[in-house]
Amino acid sequence: MCQAFASGGHVTTLLAREGEERQADEYGYYGVRRCFDIVKLPWPRVTGGGIVYGWRCSRFISEVPGVEAVYGRSVYGVLGALRLHLPCVYEVHSPPTSRARFELERRVLRHQGLQRLVVISRALESAYMKLYPWFAPARIVVAPDGADLPEERIPRLPNWPGRIGALQVGYVGHLYPGRGTDVLVELARRLPQMDFHAIGGTEGHVKRWTAKADSRNLFFHGFVPPAETERYRAMCDVLLLPYERRVAVAGGKGDTSAWMSPLKMFEYMASRKAIVASSLPALQEVLTHDSNALLVSPDDFLAWEQALRDLEGDVGRRTRLADQAFRDLAGTYTWAERARRVLARNG
Repeated sequence: MCQAFASGGHVTTLLAREGEERQADEYGYYGVRRCFDIVKLPWPRVTGGGIVYGWRCSRFISEVPGVEAVYGRSVYGVLGALRLHLPCVYEVHSPPTSRARFELERRVLRHQGLQRLVVISRALESAYMKLYPWFAPARIVVAPDGADLPEERIPRLPNWPGRIGALQVGYVGHLYPGRGTDVLVELARRLPQMDFHAIGGTEGHVKRWTAKADSRNLFFHGFVPPAETERYRAMCDVLLLPYERRVAVAGGKGDTSAWMSPLKMFEYMASRKAIVASSLPALQEVLTHDSNALLVSPDDFLAWEQALRDLEGDVGRRTRLADQAFRDLAGTYTWAERARRVLARNG
């Protein structure tokens, strides 16, 4: 989003929470251009650390000349900016799960400096309208996540373990509960003529699933830096979104199945590969069965198996689904289009 803001002509600075991990080249790690600045601010590991972080954001912003607007996902950072009487846009990816968070967001939504609320799905919009029924619907923008269009040529990966002639089926993402890793394991067992690839996951999760799965046609590639994942997707014929009815977030906790807008869904669409996905309402806001994807019941292994068998023998159908998904992304779901939409009414 920062790259998209900057590419749209806005001088952009990203304020981010300082973490323990360090990357020598953060832009290269995430595959974005050096067209915006990154500033890391500490978040004390104490009760009230978020308040301190918000104050630091406010202090930093106050010392930068010419700031015209603040766009934020941190409720503390946005509150800090609102205290400076700057126009703000607040983006959320899930409803508050505690009374304290509810009250913090109530303060943000009540503030006259808030221009609008951005949510990632229509389901999340409905959730916020129930939580804060007094907030004007006209001030809510539904903006699913997105992806960039790929380079024209993506270099092939050397030493790919897949067999020549076998359908290559891929999954990219975490291996937390609810992400559908067990679906991948079961499909590999049922379809030995196909090769399955899981790209992502912590070292511990990879070890656990490798020990559980005994299929020689299932390959766990482990964690891959975000900028490199497109090369793995390009090696596949079909990409899976096997979300279960409960989907955990980082750390394996929570449940985002009702309102999620997975980044990988849009990255799959950008890859121009056929997609098979769970028929969850949140995904159906973007994916339509037999138009830009095949949608199957999350817990119906037979339906997943049949969908892959159908695609294995029908290259034309794979191409049709992939091309439509790519057109949908290019027309509606690029980061550039998302940035334009969320700032369109800024003023």
